[in-house]
Amino acid sequence: MRLNKTKIIKEIIGEAIKNYGYEYIGYSGEWKFEKIDGNVKRYIYIVPYRHSKERITVELGTNLPETGRFQAIEFTKNFDNHIGYWNCMSDEAHFTIAIEKIKDALLQGGIPFIESYDENSIAKIYEDAELYLYNHHSELKVECMKRFEIEDDTFTEQSVNEWFEKFIKEEAKVRDDEKELIKLCMQITALIGDCFCNYMGAKWILEEREFDGKKYCMIMNIKSVPNGFRALRLVLPHHTELDNIRDIVIRRIQNKIS
Repeated sequence: MRLNKTKIIKEIIGEAIKNYGYEYIGYSGEWKFEKIDGNVKRYIYIVPYRHSKERITVELGTNLPETGRFQAIEFTKNFDNHIGYWNCMSDEAHFTIAIEKIKDALLQGGIPFIESYDENSIAKIYEDAELYLYNHHSELKVECMKRFEIEDDTFTEQSVNEWFEKFIKEEAKVRDDEKELIKLCMQITALIGDCFCNYMGAKWILEEREFDGKKYCMIMNIKSVPNGFRALRLVLPHHTELDNIRDIVIRRIQNKIS
């Protein structure tokens, strides 16, 4: 008999999270639940694990800017799953056990985690940060250099490596404090952004996007990048870890177009 995964997920997880306002909205490669709370949409995704058909995981998301999708490992640290997935095999008994464990992880950690993201706590902070970064990147750069005892902004592979060693250590200290993390990210971005402007012909711009009408701080026309990058997003750890950012910056330096 074919395993009816949708039925099991709806009966176990769907019923458990219904009281929190989440409704099942369908399957398209993953099982998706949605909660609409004013302008905020929150999502729970039950996802086949990408590396194995015998494993399954859960991810969370919202429609708020900058949140992206959160992996299971981010909200299951205190539970029996520490590796981001559950073994479900291919039979009903194993699959049901896995879904029960995901349900418990959601109720104990996942739902409180995703409910903490709302318009006031996240969207407004990021929107203000974009504008502040654009208007005050020179001051933020000075703050960054003072904070990390950087004497000059010579933009080389060696200097970038030295800076990011300090950035990564500091990021680990403030990672659990959203506001301090954003402050750190703006300082780092201000330094890197100004270096791109001074050494690689880039420029700071504030661009209003049609899809949401909000303004985003960006660095454009870097000599080695066809269409620039969005500055604040570049260093937010929710999207890319700082060691990866270091590699990106170094590649820009190596590929500089004279």
